[in-house]
Amino acid sequence: MPRPKLSNIPIVTLKKELDRRIARVGQLKAQRDKLDREIAELEGLAVQTISAKPGRKPGRKPGRKPGRKPRRKPGRKPRTARGGPKPLGQYIRQVLAAARAGMRIAAIEKAVIAAGYQTRAESIYNPILKVIRKGGYKKISRGVYALRSAPGAGKAAKKAAKKAAKKAPAPARRKRKKYDQTAEQFVIGLVKDKGAISSDINTAWKAAGRTGRADNTLNKMLKAGKLKRQKIVGTKGSMYNVA
Repeated sequence: MPRPKLSNIPIVTLKKELDRRIARVGQLKAQRDKLDREIAELEGLAVQTISAKPGRKPGRKPGRKPGRKPRRKPGRKPRTARGGPKPLGQYIRQVLAAARAGMRIAAIEKAVIAAGYQTRAESIYNPILKVIRKGGYKKISRGVYALRSAPGAGKAAKKAAKKAAKKAPAPARRKRKKYDQTAEQFVIGLVKDKGAISSDINTAWKAAGRTGRADNTLNKMLKAGKLKRQKIVGTKGSMYNVA
């Protein structure tokens, strides 16, 4: 079955499909991150299996007793936390401290990486959202977050929203045309004597300057019992008469 053209699909249907796909973005990213972690774990197990010699348990160095922690060699530098010398939460607070009006998660992600946070993941959107949900942050609007302790964060956001609302032009209202007769009166005037064919009714409808077609009015009057319809053999269309 051929796929319908986008021009034939209603805007409401396209918008619903777009909203449905956008809603799945977070779920798909979470699945991708989970797969990345599982792949990393499998690769680590594969490396340990290859490097382990026969008769020796993987991960145990010779001469070390089970259950005893190895001592750190003197002069050795402590390992830094994953992602850099600071945890992810400190990077987020540093970025949001300079953004009084708040930022979106995608903008926070770019700013955190630019500030020096190191990661091998393609996206840290979900980890950032997880840190923010733990507390210490305030939701300014949909998808926009700021530090809870940042002074004037709410006021700055409200001012920015008011400013944007003033700049946005108000949508122009469509003026409804006024006619001397209602749609039903117009149709009755065409069919009351000898009846009229649907094509002739639509032609007269457009000639009178009316928008659209008369089909909706004809169907409405048929259901109300004000008109009766008779099919014409060999000709496209139907004959309408007053009921």
